[in-house]
Amino acid sequence: MKRISLLIPSLLLCQMSFAEEVPEVRESEKWKFTLGAGAAFVPRYEGSATRRVRAVPVFEARKGRFFAGVSEGIGYDLSEDPRFHFGPRIGLVPYRRQDADVRLNGTGDINWGAEAGGFFDATFAPWYAASRFGAGQRGARLELDGGLERNIGRSDRIRAGLEVNWANARYMQTYFGITPAQSAASGGVLTPYTASAGIRNYGANLGWMHQLGGGWFTHVSLGIHRIGGSAASSPLTMKRTMVGTSLVAGCRF
Repeated sequence: MKRISLLIPSLLLCQMSFAEEVPEVRESEKWKFTLGAGAAFVPRYEGSATRRVRAVPVFEARKGRFFAGVSEGIGYDLSEDPRFHFGPRIGLVPYRRQDADVRLNGTGDINWGAEAGGFFDATFAPWYAASRFGAGQRGARLELDGGLERNIGRSDRIRAGLEVNWANARYMQTYFGITPAQSAASGGVLTPYTASAGIRNYGANLGWMHQLGGGWFTHVSLGIHRIGGSAASSPLTMKRTMVGTSLVAGCRF
């Protein structure tokens, strides 16, 4: 039912889905958990020209229509139709550390923050569509993706999709804008820049899930995204095309 993003939301390059891999008892009173870990090779920040390896934690807990996890946050599915899933959710917005890249010198840290919003998913096998929206102190954003997902044999599932992400002016300014104070702190390396609302990035993702038995699985993914809108012209955007790969392993129980 839920997709799980492998990376910090500011680097939404790779997508995966765990809960759809096993038959779902929608009104089950039993808790269902997914635990795992892995690594991803991704840009140091959204727009960075260099990449690094990052640890990837995987955690999801579900009971009936309630869910909570690292990437999806906390939410509740209001739908009674197995083809659709929608409802409210509370999640985290992307954080960014100034020391992640020399280009960020003077911008300061962007700490974790919360956002409230919702989700809507639709599945008409083998096609799927998904959306997430949220708003908080950092601004508002909307994420849309859709594509093909199907089983290959009894142990494998593949997903291939396209994605587009929009953000309002406040969100874009937080992550791509440069204030006069930040420009001065950078020693004049970064010129003042005001970012406006628009498409933050768009791209494609590909994932392969393999079942190992006993609830264990592995997942490999690849994502290619292009920074768009006013974010593309930001002094922080050193490379518009972002490529990310990841490998994780975990268990459901």
